[in-house]
Amino acid sequence: MKPLSWLTLHARIRVRTSMSEAPRCPSCFSSDNAPSSVCGHCGYPSSEESHYADLPVGTDLKNNRFRIGHVLGRGAFGITYLAWDPRLARRVAIKEFLPTEVAARASDRHTVKALSVGHENVFDYARGRFRHEARMVSMFEHANIIKVLDAFDDNGTEYMVMEYFDGETLAEYMDRNGPIVVEAAISMIAIILDALTEVHAERNGQIHIHRDIKPSNVYLALASNRVTPKLLDFGAARTAIGERTRNLTQVLTPGYAPFEQYQNNGKQGPWTDVYAAAATLYHMLTGVRPMAAADRAQGEELANPRVLAPDITEALADALMKGLAMNRTARPQSAREFLDLLEQSASSAVAAPKQSSTAAPDPPTEIGSHSGMFSATSQSSSAFQKLLELFRRPPAGTS
Repeated sequence: MKPLSWLTLHARIRVRTSMSEAPRCPSCFSSDNAPSSVCGHCGYPSSEESHYADLPVGTDLKNNRFRIGHVLGRGAFGITYLAWDPRLARRVAIKEFLPTEVAARASDRHTVKALSVGHENVFDYARGRFRHEARMVSMFEHANIIKVLDAFDDNGTEYMVMEYFDGETLAEYMDRNGPIVVEAAISMIAIILDALTEVHAERNGQIHIHRDIKPSNVYLALASNRVTPKLLDFGAARTAIGERTRNLTQVLTPGYAPFEQYQNNGKQGPWTDVYAAAATLYHMLTGVRPMAAADRAQGEELANPRVLAPDITEALADALMKGLAMNRTARPQSAREFLDLLEQSASSAVAAPKQSSTAAPDPPTEIGSHSGMFSATSQSSSAFQKLLELFRRPPAGTS
């Protein structure tokens, strides 16, 4: 798998790394490079340039506990950096809370401040929700949910430290390769649905909802020559800002968000994530993002996936459309129920992976105990690995 492409940067200004020690590469963090335009270890440009809103490369956080490298991703609610943990000598990902609707980077290039006095309450409330999100995700014990390693405040905002793997998002993979064959798509969504059962499990009388399942929030982590899907970016802080500003366009993602997320008093629950998972599967199979629920509510009709991908069985298409039902009560009410429905409907189209009788089984991936055809075990992970690397849906008209 190719590494993530470097982001196209606008409004560029040159920044310097800390002079307290030899400059480190902002990607592999090697410090024994001779002067060069690229890192001699990983090939990353040694002269890093940054967007005006980014922390300068080499910035130290949490009293020198972490050092900032290059940007991994940038969005309306924050910036994610590759960073170096010198204590444990490893790379990590650090997400900085910077919601551009209510806050901005100060002229010192480090501090984050509310845009105005009128935005301070919203910013402070959302910071609290970001802290809550970090605590919440740190409780999940699942191989396919990204692990939160630390959380702290600095520079007037909040930071979340997460495990880091080379790889790319499912969205980036599909942008490059197009639709995914049925077997790989089903194996992928089975793993995500199994992870969601952990998210939705009741804790202290409460359940949590992801609220933003989509291809760009599924990371294909590459480690030890294996691909492991990881669920990213829970939406607690994002939802908090939407609640206070009433700006739904910042809170949800059209095409993946069900209609109840558009409503001020829409009842949300595990069925909300079921819709988004179904929309993600629809996109994987057809190569087309589903129509926005708001448009469907106005009478626009969502195309049956078989129209876009004729090799999908009618039973699988029906199960998929049930997951995409506009009425929340007509959908499967849990991730497990949707997984069972997919298993029942697609059994004629997808063969269960077989374990070789002569080879020792792979070690378990510890991602669930569902015993059906799409069991989230080392078998489905191995099948996904093989299909991801070797199979792509051929273009129309080719064999």
